[in-house]
Amino acid sequence: MHYHEPKLRIVQLFPNAPDVQAADPTLNGTIPLRGYRYCDPFTSANGHGWYVYAPMNFSLRWDGVEFMWRNDEAEKPAWHRLTPQYYPGFRDHIEQTAPEFVKPYINLPFIGKATDPGLLLFWPGIIGFTSAGWSLLVRAPVNYPVPTSYQVYDGIIETDWWNGPIISPLKIIKTDTIISFKRQVPVFQLQLVKKETYLNREGLLQMTHSPDLNEDDWLSFRQALAMRNHTESRPGVYKVQANKIRRMQFNPTKLEKRT
Repeated sequence: MHYHEPKLRIVQLFPNAPDVQAADPTLNGTIPLRGYRYCDPFTSANGHGWYVYAPMNFSLRWDGVEFMWRNDEAEKPAWHRLTPQYYPGFRDHIEQTAPEFVKPYINLPFIGKATDPGLLLFWPGIIGFTSAGWSLLVRAPVNYPVPTSYQVYDGIIETDWWNGPIISPLKIIKTDTIISFKRQVPVFQLQLVKKETYLNREGLLQMTHSPDLNEDDWLSFRQALAMRNHTESRPGVYKVQANKIRRMQFNPTKLEKRT
């Protein structure tokens, strides 16, 4: 398979809905300062990808049989039985912006029930385009303090050829609980993945044991242990080394000028 440099283009079709934003290593300021300053693996994972937000403020409730929903942006918010809900103004927006040949096909709710009990299909109004050989992993926000009342089902969409709606199934876990979705709180996270990492895994993993380690392997392991032990007295050693290696790998010319 021929791969291109990773590129991602996200199109928001809902008018006035929040844009997709780069994921925040600080989880919008919710992590401890020490974690942000010194724990590079943690912050790198947090910032890997892009946040996708609810297109509007709304709430859900499930009694184990029926879903109820509430438009929290209405003048007088009230609970109604959940039927397929279409984003306000979306139909008029499409009539004004989309070509005629696509209009009959755009009839997709932003939230609706799936066939399985307690399962919803959530579309925040976005479609995605990626370079050849790259897909989008749709998953729960990394390490983000999300409610325990629902679960985001992970999925991989091959957006190098399929450029339809990016939909995330939501599994409601708690009954008789009000679950509120806010414009400023991410519902899921997008991450770029190479197809070969999940389609052709044979040969990618070498599973060995300690007798198979050579002298260079043991030396590298010793250096990692020494760094870890040193980190206890000097926090941030891993982060300093990681930043140095990244500069060498991604911008060697700039590094040479600094040195």
